[in-house]
Amino acid sequence: MNSSQIDILLATYNGERYLSDQLESILNQSCNTWRIISRDDGSNDGSSRLLEMYNRRNHHKIYILKDDKKKLGACGNFSELLKYSDSDYIMFCDQDDVWLNDKIKITLKKMKQAESLYGRQTPIMVHTDLMVVSENLEPIADSFWKFAHLDPSGRKSISRLLIQNFVTGCTMMINRALKNLTPSIPGEALSHDWWMALVACSFGKIESIPIPTIMYRQHQKNEFGARNWNHFKFLLNAIKAIIRQNLIADVKEEKNQMEKLYNQARSFYNYYSEQLDGKQSLALINFINLATYNFFKRRRKLIEYGFIRSGFARNLKLFLIV
Repeated sequence: MNSSQIDILLATYNGERYLSDQLESILNQSCNTWRIISRDDGSNDGSSRLLEMYNRRNHHKIYILKDDKKKLGACGNFSELLKYSDSDYIMFCDQDDVWLNDKIKITLKKMKQAESLYGRQTPIMVHTDLMVVSENLEPIADSFWKFAHLDPSGRKSISRLLIQNFVTGCTMMINRALKNLTPSIPGEALSHDWWMALVACSFGKIESIPIPTIMYRQHQKNEFGARNWNHFKFLLNAIKAIIRQNLIADVKEEKNQMEKLYNQARSFYNYYSEQLDGKQSLALINFINLATYNFFKRRRKLIEYGFIRSGFARNLKLFLIV
């Protein structure tokens, strides 16, 4: 059995350039009751060698999974790592960020408060705000939530999460009860954090901390990055798209994204249909069937079931295109 209180799941792929910064920031945490479980997804740079070096120096704190599985992608990598965790709490770690000194301490404190309030058998997810920084860790925004016009402290419902994820995986902690409900993450999931947020929202609790605990590094290889959803800029870009005749491409991109959301929702319903209550099932069924409705009925369903995103710009795009 694992003697640490927290497992930190570290998924790497061609992250040699930033990996040392991330590992050092974890090793320097004010809370020390953790271990790292890492898995490299077939890097062709020095990521594996770097992990091995840190493993030799910190063999009681850093463990490396080795297998002959092919490249799984970020979501598949985290899903594989989940299988090997047996701690009370789990955190998720990207290879290119930097954790602030009290990240674990702050998150764990909130988790224990939530468990005290709701019970340890309740599936719970805790997540925090982030600082947005450049490739060289230069400040871009003090709050990712404000920068991206997100409001994670608002209404947490399955309807909202079906249309938009407001949880950033590299800030989240889950408890054992939530892990037991998500032994693996299916291929239809858009991301591991989105899938787990759907589970936590449906069967447990999601707690938000409006404090940045991480330096969220932005660079060209980000799989998911920070995007500033400024309302004026959105309208300006929409006008430019029309002038440049790029509107068809924008519509196609949005429709492709919606199809992925429908697939994720369909998979979620198939996995958990017997555990969902009537209201949740109805929301999922109507979301999955949105594409089959006519123009006016789709928009009525968006409003009726609260399939609404954060911010005017996002919803304008949704209602114009979906």
